[in-house]
Parts: sequence; C-alpha cells; structure tokens
Amino acid sequence: MVNRAPTLLSQPGGRHRRDEDGRTAGGGSLGLRVTAVVSTAAKDAYHQAIDSGDVDAASTAALGLGALLVIGGDVQGAKDAFRKAIDSGSADAAPMAAIGLGGLLADEGDVQGAKDAFQKAIDSGHPNAALAATAGLRTLTDQGA
Repeated sequence: MVNRAPTLLSQPGGRHRRDEDGRTAGGGSLGLRVTAVVSTAAKDAYHQAIDSGDVDAASTAALGLGALLVIGGDVQGAKDAFRKAIDSGSADAAPMAAIGLGGLLADEGDVQGAKDAFQKAIDSGHPNAALAATAGLRTLTDQGA
C-alpha cells in the first residue's frame, strides 16, 4: 500500500489538482498523511503479533517493528523492539535483530554494545546474519574501535 500510494497520486487524470507543469498540487502532504496512516497501522499490526503469544510470529513482528521504527527515526523504540526479537531466541529473527541493534549501537558510539550484538549474530550460526555481523565487526575494527 505504501509503495502504491505515490503511483496512484501521480497517475494522469487523477483526482488531485495539477499545476501547469503537471505536478500534483498538495500531493506531498497527502502522501505524508497516507504514509503516517500506513505506518501507524503497521505498528499496530506488529504490536498485535508481538502480544499474540505465538513465539515465531512475535519474534518476526519485533524484528519488523524494529526496522519500521528505524525508518521512522525512533531509535530507542527500534532498539527495544530488536531486543525483544533477540530475547525470543528465534533462530531467524534473533540474529537479524542483533545486527540491527549492533548497527544502532555503533551509530550511537556504544562500541562494546555493538560488538556484543554482532557477536550474538555470529554465534547464532545463521549464515546470512553471521556474514553481515562479521562485516559490522570489521567496520568497527577498521574505524579503530
């Protein structure tokens, strides 16, 4: 839905007024409102899945919520969501969330926290997560951390 909204708004013959250059007048603010509504709905859906009691759904939802919150600029909320996914022990979501948490902690200058998070992903044995976490550790090392 988020990806389709800009396309629908820019369709020729759409319901939105266009200026003489063919640009949609006011489309930017509408697009932001649509994105906010979709984002709120997604957050609500993620929270429902987290609270569902289904461990697999909850861990995957916590990972997705963390990613959504990163995009929205809620770093603390994202770190909390990633920690929930990590604490779940999920073989798939936990290592990927550890990478997300490691990246956020590195950005904040918490080098040891970032190293610990990346190491959790490596120790998980998840091939994709281990590869990405190794790259994260290498970046920290290259930066002299």
